[in-house]
Amino acid sequence: MIGRRRLDTHFLAFQQLGATVTATHRPEFRASRLTGADVIPRRAQRDRDRKRAGRSRRGPQATTYLRNAASEPHVQDLANFLVALGAKIEGIGTNTIIVHGPATLGAATYTIQPDHIEVGSLIGLAAVTRSPLRIARAGVEHLRSIRMGFERLGIVCGVEGDDLVVPSGQTMKIPGRLWRLACQSSRTSPWPAFPADLMSIAIVTATQCDGVILMFEKDVRDRECSSSTNCIAMGGRIVLCDPHRAIVRRSEPGCAARR
Repeated sequence: MIGRRRLDTHFLAFQQLGATVTATHRPEFRASRLTGADVIPRRAQRDRDRKRAGRSRRGPQATTYLRNAASEPHVQDLANFLVALGAKIEGIGTNTIIVHGPATLGAATYTIQPDHIEVGSLIGLAAVTRSPLRIARAGVEHLRSIRMGFERLGIVCGVEGDDLVVPSGQTMKIPGRLWRLACQSSRTSPWPAFPADLMSIAIVTATQCDGVILMFEKDVRDRECSSSTNCIAMGGRIVLCDPHRAIVRRSEPGCAARR
């Protein structure tokens, strides 16, 4: 996992559900019985919400409200899978998830959605290698913000049914901003905005694009440093402004980053 991640948000959420948490070098979680709660974390976090949703549906004797919840496709997948098993969950795909417990779970067959982060990684790969690519059953209904993010780098994808098509010969030119007040920028935000997990791919791709762009990772501290260090070592032209922002411009022809 790139960047630092806080754990106290996980611990506080379990405490609100009735668990006793001993946070030492080896955290311990104990609960004879979980209870419903109205949980409002400081910020949405995908892993935390998946864990809480999974535990909430098993034990509480009341309704649990998960507010400011993550709503990415894989979080929706977990909730829909639990519903298929017999859980009662409302608000799937929104920032308020309501879990009614306890639930008696049975068996079900469920097909998970395509991984939008993997699709975004393939878009960047096809663009920097100037290769045509068709991603079959890409789940295009979840790719709007990702496509917009790559369009800021001059990479335009087409849609044919549920397939995503990356043509060869992309312009790879970062468009200027309106009125030419500043350079173009790309920033991450909670879903459905451009996902933080694709910022590293976007930075590498930007080193092969004409123009200048400011990459702003607002969520995970030090992610910019981690993803930019190797690119700089290979000749990438990246200025690290602080732990959250980096300015990227096209690498010099012949540098290691282009190989």
